[in-house]
Amino acid sequence: MFLAFFTVICATATMSALYLKAHGVFSAIAMSASPGDQPVATTLPNRNAGPRVVHFLGASLFSRGTWLAALETALNQCGDPEHNASSGALPKNQISVTATPGENSTWGVEQLAEIFAPDRKAPDILIVGFSANDAALHRGITLNQSRRNLDEIIAQAQKSKTHVMLATLAPAFGPRKWVRPGLSAYKALYHDLADQYDGVDVIDTLPVWRTLSANQLRDAIPDGLHPTDETMRRLLLPILKEAISGKQKC
Repeated sequence: MFLAFFTVICATATMSALYLKAHGVFSAIAMSASPGDQPVATTLPNRNAGPRVVHFLGASLFSRGTWLAALETALNQCGDPEHNASSGALPKNQISVTATPGENSTWGVEQLAEIFAPDRKAPDILIVGFSANDAALHRGITLNQSRRNLDEIIAQAQKSKTHVMLATLAPAFGPRKWVRPGLSAYKALYHDLADQYDGVDVIDTLPVWRTLSANQLRDAIPDGLHPTDETMRRLLLPILKEAISGKQKC
């Protein structure tokens, strides 16, 4: 029984490796810098324009919990000093979301027509997070297809003068990582695209995850992929607030 199980595991690993090699994932891992070695949101958008619409496009982490509502509140508590001085009021940053659990960036491309509809105000900032599902062997896409999809998302956003931020979000471990053996390459792709395009930045959350012990990481991400809502509020909300507002403290 053990021998049969071991044989299946080896065969699965071999097939996964051949798949990843065929689609350039291993070469991308070798050529790309570790996402954790890169700065968080290097070139930030203009923040002197007052109220902003920030749109999140992604999957599970953008579709669940209360942390995005808390982020909107935090952004509005930060305010814009110049705006406040002239009007005495806080600007109203608005967060909107297009997200469905399990979807990848191919689905994301299909949502662009609605997000950038002519009768709808284009978002000022578009935050995109699909790397974990793009990398999944059971429902993901090749690295090359992921790049093409992100190219299309960026192109559409830039036509509407929308600033794009690519978010690496959470790490994966355990069985969730096993079915995403090329995940680091998909996250590194976000850095490649930020280097390639003006007006595109990376929100790299990997450094904050590295501060956690193994036990803390398991508590923060019980299923190995999806951080708890409390974790998103405590660890990721401050990073996103800084990236959007440009202020570490309010």
